[in-house]
Amino acid sequence: MQRHRIIALFSVVILTCCLPVALAATINLPKTGQTTCYGAGGNIISCANTGQDGDKQAGVPWPNPRFTDNNNGTVTDNLTGLIWLKNAHCCDFVGFSGTGLVWTDALNVANGLASGNCGLTDGSQAGDWRLPNVNELESLLDIKNYSPALPTGHPFTGVQLSLYWSSTTYPRIYALLVDLDKGSISIAYNSDRYYYGWPVRDVQIGSLAPSIISFTPTSGRTGTSVTITGTNFTGATAVSFGITAAQSLTVNSATQITAVLGTGTTGTISVTTPGGTATSSGTFTYTNATPKTTYDFIWSGTGGSTSIWTLNSSNIPTTGCIIYGPYAGWTPVSYSYNQSDGTRTLLWAGTGGSASIWNLNSSNIMTTFTMYGPFSGWTPVNYSYHPSDGTKTLLWAGTGGSASIWTLSSSNIPITGYTIYGPYAGWTPVSYSYNPSDGTRTL
Repeated sequence: MQRHRIIALFSVVILTCCLPVALAATINLPKTGQTTCYGAGGNIISCANTGQDGDKQAGVPWPNPRFTDNNNGTVTDNLTGLIWLKNAHCCDFVGFSGTGLVWTDALNVANGLASGNCGLTDGSQAGDWRLPNVNELESLLDIKNYSPALPTGHPFTGVQLSLYWSSTTYPRIYALLVDLDKGSISIAYNSDRYYYGWPVRDVQIGSLAPSIISFTPTSGRTGTSVTITGTNFTGATAVSFGITAAQSLTVNSATQITAVLGTGTTGTISVTTPGGTATSSGTFTYTNATPKTTYDFIWSGTGGSTSIWTLNSSNIPTTGCIIYGPYAGWTPVSYSYNQSDGTRTLLWAGTGGSASIWNLNSSNIMTTFTMYGPFSGWTPVNYSYHPSDGTKTLLWAGTGGSASIWTLSSSNIPITGYTIYGPYAGWTPVSYSYNPSDGTRTL
């Protein structure tokens, strides 16, 4: 039986406590992966208020997916950006039997690795690979797992339930190792021949694959701002909702993007960076209706009547006209289309300063109505939609050149105090519009 001369076994905490500590800026360390808590006797207990790692789960969340199989014999860790050899047990190409290496051989094997060996087709050359230091090797661990102590669903092959050499030395003739069976750190003589090597490549600038962790809101219409949270967003060049590109995007940080929805489609969200493209696990729902291919206009008749005509792109009536009225004392003043749900709105102005808002369906049939007034000296002149948040605006014209702007809810109920401008002698407000591309309004 082989005699393993392991000098000492340390936990991660002990190693850390033995190092000098400098009080500086906060370091964002990743989570350990531990989600379970244990009692003094080793039994599983509730984590609530224990203060254990499984209770606090402190640290930077892991990206999803954690690893990317590059299909060339390498795997990228999306948490650290390090590129690992997919086969964690491949030493035969330099003449070793695969039963373990002394430390110096492990260094040489890693340094000599190149494309064409161990299933590599990545174009790498000797010198591109190296033996990882102890922190890099430890970064692969998922502390809640064992045999192996790696994240569930990892793509690696050939992982040995044993100790792996790191390039980190301990004074004189020792080196540090990581146990991929139990997830512990050990020290051994560098001349021991019972351990393994797992080569790694340095972080490639611009190669950190992005990941999407969450986004909010999960649905919206044209003009909606969506906050996307994830990792490695630096240098992002594109965001798409379904198969449609976002209207605009702002990279707030490496972990957050704000994207404005254009004429989107329902589907997953994707973020493209120099390191690749990430796709959300959840679906974003685009709530805008199918764009209209017809056009409507209204006629104003004597005695308070109106006629609504629907025309095609050649301005030819496509259906019979819809006539409402006569309604004595009322005049139709505006007709608008809501692209978020396909409904229409007809605004009537009544004598004495009254307004009636009719909600019409896609066939221009009135379904509900809301009335305001009378407000002496005021006349409703315009009604418009804000697709970014579902609100509406009702514009009133006052005598002497005044304007009053009301913001209404999706049910046409005033939700804020109104805004009044004027009076400006000789002037009359006639329309109010909303620009979905940047959220500005025009009076």
